[in-house]
Amino acid sequence: MIETTPSRRQAGVSPAPRIIATTLHVYQWLLLICPLEFRREYGAQMLQVARASCRAAYKQRGAQGVMRLWFSMLGDVITGASAEYLSTIERSLRMNRLRAAAITVFCAYIAFVVAGLGFQKMTEGVDKAGVMQTYPTIGGSFYLIEAGSVVSLLAVLAGGLPMAFAALRQALAAKRWGVVALLFVPVPCFAILVAYVVLVKTDTLPKSDRAIQLVTLFIALAIISTASVAIAIARSNLSAQVIGFVRWPAIITALAMAVMCVATVVWGVSLRADAPQWFSLDGGGDLYSYRIFTWLRVVIIMAIATLIAIIAAVRGFSTRTPSTQAP
Repeated sequence: MIETTPSRRQAGVSPAPRIIATTLHVYQWLLLICPLEFRREYGAQMLQVARASCRAAYKQRGAQGVMRLWFSMLGDVITGASAEYLSTIERSLRMNRLRAAAITVFCAYIAFVVAGLGFQKMTEGVDKAGVMQTYPTIGGSFYLIEAGSVVSLLAVLAGGLPMAFAALRQALAAKRWGVVALLFVPVPCFAILVAYVVLVKTDTLPKSDRAIQLVTLFIALAIISTASVAIAIARSNLSAQVIGFVRWPAIITALAMAVMCVATVVWGVSLRADAPQWFSLDGGGDLYSYRIFTWLRVVIIMAIATLIAIIAAVRGFSTRTPSTQAP
């Protein structure tokens, strides 16, 4: 508690009259209604101003002058406390909004990656046949997708890892073992995926539909891992510094997704125009062929994931990151 009554033996300073000491003591108790951070930052300064005001009022009008300050001092404390609590609530809401935006962008990226796996499988035969090198538009759009995938992956790692580590440190310090367990869910999921791949390579599993099983398993594990980490971060109280840092990686991720989505559309349209035989099983380029439907599904999933990421980034990061200090 802040010292309210000055020492009666301070050199060159006369003892404070009882009315001033009592007023300052009550004023100090009134300051307890203010938020803790606000009191730590401004409590001593406010008490110093109140002491000076009481001394000046006592010098001019005695005890009656000090008593006239009571209502104004009470009003100042109540008004300041109310404004500070409202500001704290506003900052908390903004922090939750920014955190939700970052989580949404990174979750949308996972959905984008799942669609990208289907696209990568679709392009294997086209790449081996040299179509990418023969037609610049097809090759250029494909290489743009590859570049965008690298940029988006680095951005997700740059933004996601600080949030995860901050949530882990906070959970360990508070002994919130449920949050810690959620953050470590991707570890066994990855182990399951590796074990499945090893079993496939050693011919331990049946050979039928291995590709479909692998894709299904990957999608299921990706959903479980992403959901667990997202829930853990949502339950953590991340600082403004962490959220402020995550802002730009999330924005870069959303922009990279948009570029890759457009490039995927250009790739498919160009392939349909320049090499239609690669867009169908029978070489006719029919709209109802297998490959063109695969491409359409990939584009639709990418477009939805990109739209979600962009909306989240615009709505969540259009406001300034709130300060952690009291105004």
